[in-house]
Amino acid sequence: MKRIFIILSILLIGIQQTYAQGSTKIESFNRDVLPRFVEYFSHAEQTDNGQLKLTAIEKYSQLSLVEKKIVLDKLTKEWTESLVLIIFDTKNELWGWNYSSGQSMLYDSWDLNSYRLVKTVSSKLEKSALHPWFFYIGGMTYFDSNKNIDLALNAHVGFFLLLNRWDLALSISEAMKGNASSDAFTGQLSLGLMSKVYFPIKELKLSPNIGGELDLSSSIDAPAITFNPSLLVGISWYVGIGSLDVGFKIGNSFTTMIGYTFVPQFSKNKK
Repeated sequence: MKRIFIILSILLIGIQQTYAQGSTKIESFNRDVLPRFVEYFSHAEQTDNGQLKLTAIEKYSQLSLVEKKIVLDKLTKEWTESLVLIIFDTKNELWGWNYSSGQSMLYDSWDLNSYRLVKTVSSKLEKSALHPWFFYIGGMTYFDSNKNIDLALNAHVGFFLLLNRWDLALSISEAMKGNASSDAFTGQLSLGLMSKVYFPIKELKLSPNIGGELDLSSSIDAPAITFNPSLLVGISWYVGIGSLDVGFKIGNSFTTMIGYTFVPQFSKNKK
């Protein structure tokens, strides 16, 4: 028991002396060395594992690597007991003294925000890939021997709730009817919300679809607003950066539309 007590006492004294030496070294560094580098560093301390930790100021961060090395050549020569950790905001550098070259050496550098940034960007890219936006423009025209004219223009912009499977879009369309030999034309403007479900056939690059649309319409000759639900059926052929579409709108009237849907995400996937 007495022998164990003696051994523990020796170990305790050794630890205290080591700590005291470390404390003396950092105090000496703060008193004699740090004042010569105050234009680059604001604070110095010794970490639990013995490394010198320096807090840098903005002027240091603006230095080039060559300029930093000139500063660290002088500083690390004064602290050869361990590596030197330099911190500025979220950026970190690990320097040390190279005995073979007699100069300082940058062993590593990293940014604590890098992982967070990569994770954030990756998350955004994943969401963008799953929910790409699209823009569609289409139209229809009819002209017979009696000079009767039917014109329709339709556009909608939206995004995929599930890529290539289900979409949601805001639509706007305008239709005009009349006779070329007369100035009597009627027109209708519609604003609606539409959604379609797709059933892609990858081998053929085709995608039949079905959905519905709810729109508010107003006619030129009858400004009252009407509410019109419609059934949408069609087929899309994926070509280029989107799809060529043929669609049928079944409601108060039957309309056939041919147009093209632009999906910018498709062009990114091809790069």
